[in-house]
Amino acid sequence: MNPTLTLNHLLDRRLIDRKQYAACQEEVQAGSNVIHALHLFSPEAAVWRHFAVQGKYTFYQTYSELRVIFSDLLDFRTALQYSILPHRTKGLDIEVVTFDPSAMNGLHEAFPGRTVRHAILPPSQWRSLFELLYPPNLTGRLSEEHAKALVTYTQTGMETTMTPEQHAEVIALTKSLRYIDLRTDPPDSDVRHLITLPTMAQSMAYPHHLEGGNLITLMADPEDHAAIDRLTRQTRLRIVPAIATARVIDTLLRQEQQYQMERSEQNDTHLSLLEELGIEPSGNRSADVQRLIDTAAQESRRDQQQILAVFETLEKAEDT
Repeated sequence: MNPTLTLNHLLDRRLIDRKQYAACQEEVQAGSNVIHALHLFSPEAAVWRHFAVQGKYTFYQTYSELRVIFSDLLDFRTALQYSILPHRTKGLDIEVVTFDPSAMNGLHEAFPGRTVRHAILPPSQWRSLFELLYPPNLTGRLSEEHAKALVTYTQTGMETTMTPEQHAEVIALTKSLRYIDLRTDPPDSDVRHLITLPTMAQSMAYPHHLEGGNLITLMADPEDHAAIDRLTRQTRLRIVPAIATARVIDTLLRQEQQYQMERSEQNDTHLSLLEELGIEPSGNRSADVQRLIDTAAQESRRDQQQILAVFETLEKAEDT
């Protein structure tokens, strides 16, 4: 797929807007391919439905629509080699699903003497179906070649470049680690307080979300056991590392520093107002803010009463 031609076509058809177009272009320039870029930044179902209509393929919006899956038709290596997943047999035909709109129906070397017919499935659904059909207990740790094909939506053996985020995900798959893409799964702001900023910086880590008593934590080096021990002692939670690029961690730390500076400035303003109005801080910020609001309302009512009194005085003066 030619990235520029494909993106221009989708823009002309109003299947993506200019913001999505620019995000896709930036992702491709960073080393990704157009399929992965569209998976991240486009209305995926609408775009792949369009591809299916263009190629006169059957389209499934979700893998649950397949109803029946003959999983024994392919092993995971063959699935990644040809970017196809098994669906079912129909007479002598083999029906498969793919995310690749350039796939061709016909005789196929994966099934000698059999005709293969493709249906289109959006990339995220294809990936989810792959993980359902071929869980880690069947595949073991993926090789770098297989992980790269899965992450980049390409066939094994194809020359392709990767973004730093894709490279991190490949490492995660080959080492049985977690990977979280913050563009589609941002951190939960409710857990940011669980780790102090100095500890985040020292450990190159950032809290992402809680799962029961486990704190899923983004780490540039998820095998840094000293950092994991440090985070465990501070949070008193079990740390489950998820790999992230150093660039992502650095960006999160800068954002956290800015957030804490703004909070500090707000606290200084809040204390100054309390002092100006002669209100003793209670230590409860929400309660103090409500007291400030109540005081301001009282002052406003007094101001209104003073203005009415002036008007009444003026009216009396005019009458006399």
